[in-house]
Amino acid sequence: MDSDKCHNLNRMFIRLHIAPQISDGRFQLCYYLLEEMNKSYFGKLVVLVVLFSVAIVGATAWLIGTTFTWQLFFISIFVGILGSILIWWFLQHNPPANEDEAAKILVQQEEIGDLRQAIESIQLEKEQLKQAVEQSKHDSDQALQARTTFLNNIGHELRTPLSVILGYADIILQNAQRENDEQLITIAQKIKLYTKGFSATINDVLQLSEIESGQVGFFLEAFGIESIIEQAVIQSQAYLDVNDNNFLLMVSPDIGTMISDRDKVRTILVNLLSNAAKFTKNGTITLSAKSIMNDDQPWIIFQVADTGVGIPPDKQTQIFQPFLQGDNSFTKEHGGVGLGLAINQHYCQLMGGRIELESTVGEGSTFSVYLPGEVTAVDSMFVRTSTPATP
Repeated sequence: MDSDKCHNLNRMFIRLHIAPQISDGRFQLCYYLLEEMNKSYFGKLVVLVVLFSVAIVGATAWLIGTTFTWQLFFISIFVGILGSILIWWFLQHNPPANEDEAAKILVQQEEIGDLRQAIESIQLEKEQLKQAVEQSKHDSDQALQARTTFLNNIGHELRTPLSVILGYADIILQNAQRENDEQLITIAQKIKLYTKGFSATINDVLQLSEIESGQVGFFLEAFGIESIIEQAVIQSQAYLDVNDNNFLLMVSPDIGTMISDRDKVRTILVNLLSNAAKFTKNGTITLSAKSIMNDDQPWIIFQVADTGVGIPPDKQTQIFQPFLQGDNSFTKEHGGVGLGLAINQHYCQLMGGRIELESTVGEGSTFSVYLPGEVTAVDSMFVRTSTPATP
């Protein structure tokens, strides 16, 4: 029952039960007090209880045949007021259970609303972060592709004049040797050496670019290990002769063949030999190779050891990172841009192998390359295979 209906009902009860008595001034006072109390919630409660009390007393008096006097009227009012106070106190200190439940439900609904807003905010931030990551990856891929294209174009543009320089250097060297001109022979040899070094640097940059862009191609074939070692030594001979180093080759006679990428294996060996030659003077460089069985699978171990400057322990990790060497001062003294070992590590990992380093400052370094004797899977999108052996 709302407040307006309650108010009208109270007025109706007052007029029906009290109006016949208002000729007396005492009843007029009561009627005034009831009208004023009827204006508040507590007052409405008191009026209802009082009217109920008066009705009960009046009905009782009528039933027993007693006259409803003003004494009975005031007694009923007193009982009604007292009852109203007790009811009000009880309601204030003992709220109905449904009100407690309603309050709890309201609090839970507010908490659920807050959680829903927090979840929506997190989802929005997650979506924005995902879009930012995708955009960043897209921009990075585009930048990497642009760099790869640029390096490939520059590499091809530089290779042509370098080939011409090498051709003229060979002609000069041949003429100098026929005329026995030692000075011209030395100049021609230096031209060839530095030109080959520059060409090798360009090749390293292009190879690293292919690795970073995921465009490394592999051609898996069977080939003789001894023959690939001889090719790598011939290709590295110019570096091995520079610093008056002794070169030792120790290959197991029954090393046989392996199934892998011939060019990648040769590149790994050339990088290790040229690296050892650059950092060793008047020392010894040793290339060894052997085959072992591990978990019923053949493995080929190539080792390149030198008696050069060695690598400090705190630098032995960073030398496998692109464009870094053991010491930046070495770059100026020994040349190179620090790509060979990074390329080697990538190639070894892509073919399921690994490369390890042992080094002592002042005594030298030993690089060990472990490659599967039969590479059956390569972590690359561009793979071709060939079954016939080509020793």
